[in-house]
Amino acid sequence: MSVPQTLKDARTTLVSKRADTSNALFDRELARQALDEGKRTNAPDIAQLESDLTDAQTALDTARTNEAAARTALNGAIRDWLTIPDTTTLMEADADYARMGNLSAPVTMFPVRLETRFDIPNAVLHVRIYPDEILSDIHERELTVQEQTRGRAYWDGRIPDQFGDLLESVPLWTQLVKDFGQPRAAYIVRATETAPFPPPRATVPSRAAEAVLPDRFVAVAFRGGAQIKMAKGLPIPEPLTLTPDPSDDTQMDPTTLVDVADSFQVPASVGWTVNYTEALNKGMAIDIPLTGDDLTLGFDRLVVFGVKTSMEPEDATDFIAQMFDGHHYSRGLDLVPQGTPTNNVPGRTTPFTMEEPTGEVSFAIERTDPFSTEPTFTPDFFYLGKIFGFHNGTTPFTFLRESYNLRHDIWDGIQMRRVLWYSTLGYFMSQMMNPEPFLYGTSGATAIFPDTPQNPLITKAKNFFYDNVSAQGPAPAFRVGAVPYGVLPAIALSRMVAQVNENNDAIKVMSKLVPYWKNAAAQVPTVPRGSANPGVALMNVISQKPGSDGAYIRNSIGPQTTLNLLQIILQDWGAMLSAMAQLPGGTLANLGHSDWAPARIFGLTFMNAVTRHAGPIVTGHADKDQLVSAFLPPRTTKQGRNYLSLLGDNQSDTSQMLLLSD
Repeated sequence: MSVPQTLKDARTTLVSKRADTSNALFDRELARQALDEGKRTNAPDIAQLESDLTDAQTALDTARTNEAAARTALNGAIRDWLTIPDTTTLMEADADYARMGNLSAPVTMFPVRLETRFDIPNAVLHVRIYPDEILSDIHERELTVQEQTRGRAYWDGRIPDQFGDLLESVPLWTQLVKDFGQPRAAYIVRATETAPFPPPRATVPSRAAEAVLPDRFVAVAFRGGAQIKMAKGLPIPEPLTLTPDPSDDTQMDPTTLVDVADSFQVPASVGWTVNYTEALNKGMAIDIPLTGDDLTLGFDRLVVFGVKTSMEPEDATDFIAQMFDGHHYSRGLDLVPQGTPTNNVPGRTTPFTMEEPTGEVSFAIERTDPFSTEPTFTPDFFYLGKIFGFHNGTTPFTFLRESYNLRHDIWDGIQMRRVLWYSTLGYFMSQMMNPEPFLYGTSGATAIFPDTPQNPLITKAKNFFYDNVSAQGPAPAFRVGAVPYGVLPAIALSRMVAQVNENNDAIKVMSKLVPYWKNAAAQVPTVPRGSANPGVALMNVISQKPGSDGAYIRNSIGPQTTLNLLQIILQDWGAMLSAMAQLPGGTLANLGHSDWAPARIFGLTFMNAVTRHAGPIVTGHADKDQLVSAFLPPRTTKQGRNYLSLLGDNQSDTSQMLLLSD
């Protein structure tokens, strides 16, 4: 279902009315400054200056009234979008997700902070919702007169080279950074490159922090893995005001302030942040009615989520790009290298820093295309832009410090998997998933997974392993200000469709493995309700390591050894072997692959005990406290290829290995 044109028009009108308010505020400030200067110099036209200020104030009041009306119209249109036609009743939450499904577009879900309280006398669970920092927009898109002047001076100060091309000046850039800081300087230069320029602003800062959130939130409570309660919130204003507006002289009107406690009051625009009733009215709080044993048993999990179905997918993509741009030019935005500690620890400080680089370095970061060096690998910022749906080329993640440094943790992981394939999944498919007679070369034996270049199944599995089987995820972590964020793509198996070079049968197998994975998930360390020793349980959770640093080995014995043992200790060893052979049959039948039964792995008997592998998994770099895969490039072979890639592609060709010593 497409978003109504009236809703789109209301959103466009609000943007226009906000620009009118900004211009009117600027004119009012000019009139005020002119009157102040006239009074200081005892100018003869004071009466005219006072009249000009009155007119400017009237125009500003009118602009603000029009902006408020545009906000009301937009939020009324959003409410209508969420309302059952020809009624005043809001649709059930399922309607939001039905619309989302019809769009067939991915959804980006950002974190929020929750606060909860059981209201026992009224049998209600109160849920407060606060947007995370990534959703808070503090970027000032308007420019002051000084910023406009300095920005144009920067572009006018370009120097022609020997070919007549105008080159940007590093000294002028450095002075801009010194006066405005790197994020703001970068925006000034970008915004003043070509007309039309952003509207002027009169004060610093000139706007409140805001957030554009889902049309509404839905709260779902679970107990014992089952959904127990669901409640929906009211429509959320667009945009939602997060802080008082420093340019609004009327917000401190005593008749509009909201009481908090002990005579403390806040402007009505941010009353929802401190007053629960206001939060309910703004859709930033939800009441979940409690019945039966809810008060005594509580809930295991509470999930709050929402979607912005009132935006078309392409408009939402543009909005997300603008949001990241806003962080780039205000709080700061950058990639977070793989393995970066979030805190300093004894003997090792975190490399994370909020310090701005020198002018020359920041010029290279903000004003130089990272691809100008033509790297032979794919840098991390490319993966991050791709996963958010941005087109190839310039994205909100292009002109960042780690983008300029061509950080390539994701690409390194792909190269390492090219090596690991032959000893992990590749070995499993060729050696463990084929019958022993075939592996031993018995005449007439048939392979389940022939490991030949002509086998498209092996090729597809290998390529999927290279590109997607990643412990670090498909995209790098990033930070907004000092807050780090990870990216975790997810899809319901019921919605998965095989793409080019993918195996649809594998998707069917995965969907049938879900019950087994759910059973395994139950073994994940948690702090269960009613734990006899919650302190120990908590320590078990927080002591989990963020990455793999070792391997455990489980020994097994083959069918011939098992047969020999059974002949020694049992009379009816044939019946025992027959019974053991039936064990994997039920599982394979559930997966729809009884034809895999002859595979070697199903004839093995695994021991219960496991042993930690004592030797190194990957040889460390001689001079650095990191893995060799973290130093790619510059080391390449004579053929100009990364040595890990060469190692993975030529493990069976020892002649090629000689190149590695060069």
